[in-house]
Parts: sequence; C-alpha cells; structure tokens
Amino acid sequence: MTMFYYANDLNNNNSGHFSWNYTEADKCHKPFGGPTWCMTENMANATYRGFNVPHHTASYWAMYHVARHTNLTTRMPWQWYLERAAKTTFKLGTSAVGFMDGTVAREVLNALVAEGATNATLASYADTLKANMLVRQKHWASTPYPYGSEFGFDTTGQEEVVIWNMFFGNMSVAKKTVDHILSYMRSSATWAYNGGSRSWGDIGNNGKYLVTFGTGVADRGQMHYRSGLNMIPLIEWYRTDPDDLFLLEISMGAISGQMANIDKDGATSMMWHASPHVMDFDPHSGDYGLGFFGNALESGSYYVESPSLGPQCYLCDLKAAPSSSVGAKATVEILPRDGYRINVFLEPLALYVQAECGTFSSVLLDRSSQTLTVKFAADPICNKIRLRLTKTSPKRPGTGFAPSPSLPLVRGAFEVPLAAAGTEAVVKLAYTS
Repeated sequence: MTMFYYANDLNNNNSGHFSWNYTEADKCHKPFGGPTWCMTENMANATYRGFNVPHHTASYWAMYHVARHTNLTTRMPWQWYLERAAKTTFKLGTSAVGFMDGTVAREVLNALVAEGATNATLASYADTLKANMLVRQKHWASTPYPYGSEFGFDTTGQEEVVIWNMFFGNMSVAKKTVDHILSYMRSSATWAYNGGSRSWGDIGNNGKYLVTFGTGVADRGQMHYRSGLNMIPLIEWYRTDPDDLFLLEISMGAISGQMANIDKDGATSMMWHASPHVMDFDPHSGDYGLGFFGNALESGSYYVESPSLGPQCYLCDLKAAPSSSVGAKATVEILPRDGYRINVFLEPLALYVQAECGTFSSVLLDRSSQTLTVKFAADPICNKIRLRLTKTSPKRPGTGFAPSPSLPLVRGAFEVPLAAAGTEAVVKLAYTS
C-alpha cells in the first residue's frame, strides 16, 4: 500500500524500525482512513487493493527496459523484472472494474509476447495475461455503461475500457467510451481547462487546501490525475483516427498540464485549484503519479497537416526545407520539444515513430522522394538504439517502411548501431505510397 508507515502507536519519531521526524504525525489521530491515510506496517503491507497493482507493475516494467536496452547497471537481469511485472498483473485477475494506469498491463503483454518467441515461460505468462484481459473486455462490451471504477461518480475506469476494447478489436465499445470521456474533458482556450478533466479531485484525502470545505460547493480542481489518465484513450484513439484533430487538441492540453503541475524545484502538485479565491497549485502531491504515468507513456511530438489550419506541430518545432511548399510533396523537418523526445507521430502518414532506446533530435519527412530520415541525439545510454515504426491507420498513405542500408528487426524494432562518440546516429527509410 505504501513505503511510508508509522509505528503502531502513531508516534512521530519511529516507524518501528527506523528513527524519523514524522512532522505530520499530529494529523494522525487514528490509523488508516479519513483525510490522513496514516498506516501502520501491517496496513502498508496489505495486497488486497487492485488499484495499487499497476504502480508496482509499472516499476518492474520500467526496470525491464532499463536492464534490457541500456548500459546502466541494474541489480537484477531483465528477465527477473519482466517476470515480476507479469506476475504482478495477474493480481488484477478478471476484475470488472477499470484500474487506473492499467494500460501498463498491455505494455507488459506486448513485452511478454515479444520475449516469449524465444522463452516458453514468458510465452505462457503472455497467454495467461491475455486470457484474463479478454474476460474483462468481454464484460465491458456487454455492459450498457462500461465505465466502472472505484466509485459510481468516478472517471478513472474509462482508460482500460478503451484500451482493452481497442486491443481486442471492439472499436464500437471503445468509441462509446471515448465519447463519454468527451462529456467531461474538453478543448478550451485556457490551459487549466484544455484537457483539464475538472474534478473534485480526492481533495479530502489527498490535498492540503480544503478551499470549499463546509460550504456545500464542490472544489474546482484542474489538471488532476484524471486528466493524465483520460488522455491515454483519447490520444490512442486519435492515432487510429487522425481525422479527429479535436481529440489531439484535448490530449495536448492534458500532457502539458501534467507537466505544469511540477514546480521549479521538481515538487509535484495533485491539482490546480480553480476556485477564484485560490487560483494556485495544491502543496500536496496526492495521486499525481497516476496522471504522470499517462504523460510518460503518451507524451510525444505530433506533426499534423490540418485542412483548415495548415501545418501544425504539437510539442515540436517545425522546420520546412527552403525549396519546399506545404502540400502532398512538402519536405518538413520536425524538431521534438516534448518532455521525453522518444515519440513522434506523423499525421500525413499515420505513422507512429518511437525510440525504444535513444532520443530523437529530428525527423525529416521528404514526400517527394518518399523517404524518412531519423536522427538520434548523440551519446545515448543504449546498448543499441531501437527504432519502432507503427502504422496506426489505413486512412493515410505510406507502407513498407524499410531502412537503407538494412537494419536487423529485433523484437519488433530496428536495431541501430551506435554512432561515434559525440555524433548522431542517422537512419534513412524509404516507403511506398
């Protein structure tokens, strides 16, 4: 449940194992529950709560990637982390509710399938996980309003409903849930409301400023973690339907809004209080990490050619070749400016370009020669740079993306040799229309 817990007597100087100045102990009048959530060691070690499972899974999954794809030193080998990620997802079982950050189970499943091609144990884990998720997806597909999460008023179960229905090909149920998200997560000309997913925000048990307590008026919280969560299905739906630019606009607000919740010292806020007499970030972090997961998973640079607005670069700079003109044969260079620089989406091709290891410095799209040139930042921490290409929609041209010279395709990604120290690795790919 937590790594921070109190001794059984809730004192402010010792956890029962380590001395510590527990400055918030004066708020702990009883263990577990209420607005303080003070836990003893036994409570902290509880495993009954499925909503905690994705957080641990994400930690194992992230460490799998570090151990598998980088030259950083890890305590255990990559197999150890992936196996524990898989077994942790089994705790979710065939639950009828959607778990926050549950998309990580899909990422684990994809890794298990890729690694399972040469490892029977991991392949069997993939089969078990997929079977569990199929039961959940079928339940949601047969439910009139398949948005269930922890509470009836919640807006946190939609993420998994959309993700798993898309995964198993039930686009109608996924679209119904996407439309439901749009009832409370909209596009707006103000940063706090654009993708802000207004919420009362669990302020009673996670926040410090109870700004409307006792008034009978709901708190106005923007960029709460529901924003980062509900962005996941919106932006993934957009990539499958790149004509729906509205979803991308909302998603970009949510992605940038989650980053705005981090102050100059790196401290995170659970939400921004939009009540007119406050207009400030809450000092408590609350469940900020839930929305940050969505930000970390989906943040990227998006190049779009809008019929009404022309060329648009979301979380990127757009550099056009001097001799090019905007249109079907335009040459454009995308310079990523998002927080991670590992994902680039090219709307004219409906192509999702991802660096599984390495970061992009630029992506050049030349439609006159039907080539794509990807440059990676110098001196990565990778064993080998990994480049993954995903065609997300048949509504756009472009197929058969192939690097020249050829590169090995390993576990679904092209492996790129490291460049000399201080220089950028470059991959040039040709495609057909």
